[in-house]
Amino acid sequence: MISPLIQIESLLVSKLTNSKEESRIILKNISFSLDVGEFFTLIGENGSGKSTLALSLTQLIPKNKFRIDGRAYFLADELLSMSESKLNSVRREKISYIFQNPFNAFDPIRTIGFQFNEIQTYRNFINDELNDYFIRLQLPDYKTLSKRYPFELSGGMLQRVSSVRAIIIKPNLIIADEPTSALDKPISNIFMNFLYEYTRMNQISILFITQDFEIAKKYSDRIGILKDGELIEIIPREKFLIECSSEYTEKLYSSYRSVYQ
Repeated sequence: MISPLIQIESLLVSKLTNSKEESRIILKNISFSLDVGEFFTLIGENGSGKSTLALSLTQLIPKNKFRIDGRAYFLADELLSMSESKLNSVRREKISYIFQNPFNAFDPIRTIGFQFNEIQTYRNFINDELNDYFIRLQLPDYKTLSKRYPFELSGGMLQRVSSVRAIIIKPNLIIADEPTSALDKPISNIFMNFLYEYTRMNQISILFITQDFEIAKKYSDRIGILKDGELIEIIPREKFLIECSSEYTEKLYSSYRSVYQ
């Protein structure tokens, strides 16, 4: 039997307080797994805990403000008890993030080219490979963009550059936190097709966070529904929006359709 790439067991995240009040629970006993090459989508309302879940897996949330309990096994290692030095190695080489706000993912005083050159200290790639990805994502060529600073790009352009940075290291897992939120519909379709094809071809797993039901239906292998910090159901793609077992999922989908359709 093939082991999953990542196995999350009873994950509980609490926000610490400075008073005698009880800590506020953000995530409650989250358990699920991702297989190698699987596209797993997480859907939930704003404030449901999606981003906290993504960040907590590699301990990117502030330890002085949050407490993380539970287990997260990744390639047989336990992420939540891992040393900071080993975690840094995992973040550099094995788990990539595409953050919702791409401006937080780049050093504003370094050029795009400088920041891609830094990656070459631990992952080899050629500029022609970068250029191909840039062109496929409807971006200017790499030689042009390499001389630009992050603040000189629009949010949508920088988000696509961020996605290239995430995949160029050929990680085992990509965690994408609402990466299409700054993209218009045509570019979003190009981006999603590119990301899906790349991860499928290279057997890269992806934890994809979104509020877009159409994206979830089209690309996911499974869809998890997060409500108030609880993972209330996990649905295979072929049954999604056909056999929703919870009234909440149906209500959430109705709200989505009223806004976007």
